[in-house]
Amino acid sequence: MRISLLVNGTEQVLRVPPLRSLLKILREDLGLTGTKEGCGEGECGACAVFLDGMLVNSCLVPAFQLHGREVVTIEGLGSKENPDPLQNAFLEEGAVQCGFCTPGLILASRALLNETPRPNREEIRAGLSGSLCRCTGYERVVAAVEKCAAGSPEEAMRGFGARRANGSRSDGPPLPCDGESPRVLFPRSIDEALRMLADADVPPTLFAGGTDLMVPGSGEAVPECVLNILDIPDLRGIFEREDLLEIRAGTSMDAVAKNVVVRECFPALAEAALSFGAPAIRNRATIGGNLAGASTAADSPPALLVLGASVVLESVRGARTIPLEEFIASYRKTVLAGDELLTKILVPFRTGREEVERYRNFQFFRKVGSRSALTISRVTVAASLDTDAEGRIVHARIAVGSAAPTVRLLERTGRFLLGRTADAAARREACFRAAEEVAPRSTPEYKRWVVEQLLGDFLEHLPGGPRCDEGGVEDR
Repeated sequence: MRISLLVNGTEQVLRVPPLRSLLKILREDLGLTGTKEGCGEGECGACAVFLDGMLVNSCLVPAFQLHGREVVTIEGLGSKENPDPLQNAFLEEGAVQCGFCTPGLILASRALLNETPRPNREEIRAGLSGSLCRCTGYERVVAAVEKCAAGSPEEAMRGFGARRANGSRSDGPPLPCDGESPRVLFPRSIDEALRMLADADVPPTLFAGGTDLMVPGSGEAVPECVLNILDIPDLRGIFEREDLLEIRAGTSMDAVAKNVVVRECFPALAEAALSFGAPAIRNRATIGGNLAGASTAADSPPALLVLGASVVLESVRGARTIPLEEFIASYRKTVLAGDELLTKILVPFRTGREEVERYRNFQFFRKVGSRSALTISRVTVAASLDTDAEGRIVHARIAVGSAAPTVRLLERTGRFLLGRTADAAARREACFRAAEEVAPRSTPEYKRWVVEQLLGDFLEHLPGGPRCDEGGVEDR
């Protein structure tokens, strides 16, 4: 595949295999070894670069998505004569030791300061959550970011790569080469993608952010054909309709986490999106991909299940809308037909009833993993409950992830809570029923215990929970 891209301000024309990672292109083809290769699967952050001004892990970006794009590496951030203020701050604060993770840490810090010039310590730690470092203990890294942020606005922010990625290319798709594998298709609209799916002899592999498919050993064989859906504008965006929120399937998890309506009306979904990976991962991963992967450890399905979401599946034969609980058929399997594309996620607002003003809605999402950030869930619990003026529960949906072969609604537990207040007796019984309702495939005693603890914590704080306008978890 012949691609042309701008790397640190210099145009590069390359002939590379379609699935060759940006990391290998930088290090092996262009000799830019400042970008380090650590885990190779998006966990360590050592390979972080800017792609059209957006922080990404270069190990997860395939060559076929680079044509016409702009890349900035650590070599392009500053020079010996004119270093980036962050580079100076890292040196002055002793935030550089072995140096292996330092390029990724500096670029992640630059991404944070470009978006939030005066971050607090919590925001700094969140911004750097995708970078692992064994030497510094992170404290000096945080101090370096604080030092740079305390300087002039010009030092805190640097305007490069301002052409932020929007999924579009200015000069068409890359040129294919004879005999290359896999064959890559580049639809520019949903209709064109549906026609390609309908005409394919073998269903092509759908490829958007690639944060799952580009991971070595993910279980996916090298596909014969790839359908690149990342560049379809109509697959991106969040739109408020009269009675629901429409989230296009190609919308990034970062966009979901930061959307004002999502944060105000669906805080469980906002928290799920925010818990997804780290900034460089959320910038690429899409909500549709998270659902279509049908993993029991996926972050967004439990939140979307308790919110009563449905999905829209389209093909040249037409469109169908089905509840999310019917979309996920089994572990890693959905009901998507070979010629269908997941295009929208529909999340209903908690409105439409005459007595709606009499109810308060509380939402909850909690993920337990091996560490606090960038972790695959061991157990996830989400819930959405309505209470009346007396504190009785009139609507309850509870879901768990990583505690059964698929993400699961705890329907019996939800029915038990109806008409009850969340007193101590009801909480104990609900937690017991929830633990009995899950079916973990591994460490069952531990996972049942975690489900009990998480649900119990939510229910314990339910009666006195703050209202939405007080910064709590209440829906509007």
